[in-house]
Amino acid sequence: MVEVLVAGGGPAGAVAALVLARRGVRVLLADAGLDPGVPGTITVGPGALAAFSAVGLASEVTAVMRPLAGLDLRRGPRRISLAGPGEMGLVAARTLGEGLRQAAARAGAQVREGVHVGDPLLDGAVVRGATLTDGTRRVRLPAAVTIAADGRGSMLARSLGLLHHPRVMRRRAVVARFAGMVDPPAGKELHLLREGWAAVTPLPDGEVLLHVVGSAGREGEAPLHAMRRLVASDPHLAARLVVAEVVGGPWAVGPVEAMAPRPGGPGVLLAGDAAGCVETLGGHGLHVAVCGGALAARVALAVLERPELAGHLELARRRHAAFGAELRMARAVRLMAGRPAGQRVLVALAGHVPAVGRAVLGGFAARASGCTVADRPASPRQGRVQEPS
Repeated sequence: MVEVLVAGGGPAGAVAALVLARRGVRVLLADAGLDPGVPGTITVGPGALAAFSAVGLASEVTAVMRPLAGLDLRRGPRRISLAGPGEMGLVAARTLGEGLRQAAARAGAQVREGVHVGDPLLDGAVVRGATLTDGTRRVRLPAAVTIAADGRGSMLARSLGLLHHPRVMRRRAVVARFAGMVDPPAGKELHLLREGWAAVTPLPDGEVLLHVVGSAGREGEAPLHAMRRLVASDPHLAARLVVAEVVGGPWAVGPVEAMAPRPGGPGVLLAGDAAGCVETLGGHGLHVAVCGGALAARVALAVLERPELAGHLELARRRHAAFGAELRMARAVRLMAGRPAGQRVLVALAGHVPAVGRAVLGGFAARASGCTVADRPASPRQGRVQEPS
């Protein structure tokens, strides 16, 4: 038996396992792995770097990060700089995940690759672990605390009724790689479209990764058709892509949003996108994932020491204090970006009050409020933990 089972080896899950292992907790990190077909690049902003620094991982992240030449907000022909050279960076999702899981393993966590976490083990209404499947066998793994950090499609969170997706998909996301874009950007660009937004990210080989989010359109619409429909609302961006060739994808990514009314239940805590995710234009997601993983680990430690503690309620309180205002701002920005009048306000703010534009779109306001120096390596906790019967 382990004391804590962590489902999902992305930033949230790996950081949670790392923090727990440093305290001498018997923790198992189960990671199903990324979809090998979808290219994943993650933007690392100042808030995310601060969060990684707070848990002692800044050097591991910067070692695999490629600095960006800048971050620009664009609406039609207008361009506003939100970040200069070196202020933000890009990292491959697979590379980042592998590095974080290796750090967790060095700290003492058991790391199992290619393992899916499925149905919870229930003792009445309390989660006491989960079933693990590696493709050939299925095992039951008891745990005093379970942390679900396995993404917006979390099987564990959904089976407990903790994570919900909209019944009607009103927004969709499509990703594709292009070669031959006219005037390819040196840094990342955020384009405000009539019905959404697009991010153009330069890749090392001269190609670009285009990530478009907007209205879902008609049922059954092909991903590439949806991407071109949304991009067509910005003639300037569309003209730069007119001769570009699709060399990867397109991939439909979704759902764009997932709702978790509370970040867990008795015996289970949620972190990362499994705790709910909202469509954002800026670099807030990674910061929230890292700090959310650290918060879940600290609450798990408290539950191990005080089994009577309602961990999910404590986690909700800490998450609200750490980044509740930040997420509300991100939602407000997304709503503004979906309307022409709101777009004009955003562009005006970014152009005339640079600090505001950098904060709401670039993730510069994000601070490691959910992570503290207490999450750095420390001596293991003392005493035995009462195991569930």
